[in-house]
Amino acid sequence: MTYPENARDRKEQLAQELLERMEEAVCLNSSDLPVSRFGCFLSGGTDSSSIVGLATRVKKQPITSISIGFAEERFDELEYAYIAARHFKSQHVVAHLGPDDALRILPKVVALYDEPYANSSVIPTYHCQMLAHERGLEVMLAGDGGDELFGGNERYRTHQVYELYRRIPGVLRRGLIEPIVSRISPEAPGLVGKLRRYIRSSNTPNPERYFRWSMLQYFPPEEILGAGLPFRNGHGDLLAIARAHYQSAPARAELNRLLYLDVKMTLGDNDLPKVARTAELAGISVRFPYLDHPLAEFSGRISAELKVKDLEKRYLFKLATRDLLPKAILEKRKHGFGLPIGMWLKTDPKMRGLAREVLCDPQTYQRGYFQREFIEKTFAAMDQDNSPFYGDVLWPFLMLELCHRQHVEGSP
Repeated sequence: MTYPENARDRKEQLAQELLERMEEAVCLNSSDLPVSRFGCFLSGGTDSSSIVGLATRVKKQPITSISIGFAEERFDELEYAYIAARHFKSQHVVAHLGPDDALRILPKVVALYDEPYANSSVIPTYHCQMLAHERGLEVMLAGDGGDELFGGNERYRTHQVYELYRRIPGVLRRGLIEPIVSRISPEAPGLVGKLRRYIRSSNTPNPERYFRWSMLQYFPPEEILGAGLPFRNGHGDLLAIARAHYQSAPARAELNRLLYLDVKMTLGDNDLPKVARTAELAGISVRFPYLDHPLAEFSGRISAELKVKDLEKRYLFKLATRDLLPKAILEKRKHGFGLPIGMWLKTDPKMRGLAREVLCDPQTYQRGYFQREFIEKTFAAMDQDNSPFYGDVLWPFLMLELCHRQHVEGSP
């Protein structure tokens, strides 16, 4: 993946070429399949919806789409999936997933990965693929890669927001604004405190700034990790891999460097193993049209300014699909295919009981992977907090311990 950023065509011409290349990619990945043998994941986002739309256009008949919903409104995106399904007249299959379903699937997921894997969306992904298998489908088309190629993640817009401050001449920033703001307490409430934190983040270089909300950046690592989980090479540089990808990115624009970083880590190490391996477990296969080489290489030619323009994410992608996708989906807020695992760990008795039984087991603490005090404090904070935040913090530790029991001790 390279980013020559050398496209000189007008944005309308680029948008038209992008749509043509997207359609070619979908056609290439479905031309050998009769409609009865394949379907599309449909979350209701722009990537999955455009795959459904292009597949319908290529096949000239309705195709099967599969969606997963949740009772928790914050995580449920079925409203938009229904909009896309009606718009493209797809044969729409819908299932709801709850904590009991997650507990039933969890042992299969732990056994599937021979390393700790804490992306909780692996559970609805597998459930979705089992629905496809039960309906006789053999292949699913997925929209993975669209965010990383065309600038669809919220953190890309956040990056641009921080870059706005960097446009102020350095003489004003360092000579006037920052001396004044430095007198403000970091814990100051309201707009004043936000201003200080904004400037501090803006002055933090990437990839440190990019990962500032990851758990081991948000919490001090020495408060979390135990002696049984030593830092890589003893140096404690938890961003060493991310920094290497960022610095070696074949791109000039910083946004494209971040896209490259996500292709390597978010996509290559996380999302693709999630979808591909659970598909194998479910007895089907998955194809990723947006990751076809010609389309991916074309995306590298597109300038960063046309990926996120004036804080609008996937600007050129939306321009390309404006006559394909319903307006509601083009304008919807980025949701993501998440699982309300943090909420379930807080409110569901069975899920909560599993977490306490596993994480508070003396044998778990004896391994030294993480510190007992941090886990106990996180459980206590979860009881006091109304959000799913602390449940989400506990989930990776639960998956780490379950992985150890399954693959090291051989006790499923």
